[in-house]
Amino acid sequence: DIEELEHKARRQDILVDGRKVTSVNEALATAGDEIAPLKAELALHASKKVVREENKAQGRAVTIMGDRDIPYALLRKVMATAARADFSDVSFAVTKKDAKA
Repeated sequence: DIEELEHKARRQDILVDGRKVTSVNEALATAGDEIAPLKAELALHASKKVVREENKAQGRAVTIMGDRDIPYALLRKVMATAARADFSDVSFAVTKKDAKA
């Protein structure tokens, strides 16, 4: 099985499996395309998951979730970080905004 992590880029935080990894502002302020706290979290998840030998060629899967207003610069950094952490099977999911009361 390929491990699938769920990333949620809320307006303020980047989450992996519901746990805050870093803030969006910190990620955007980071020089370059790599978000170190996110890469560390992905490496931790990758080390916990056993991938069968015949599935290694497929790479690890990641789903990036965010609303349609996610800044492209943030999306690019998340994608680059995932790729550098050997998560090469990337999917996207767009979340609906909460309805205003």
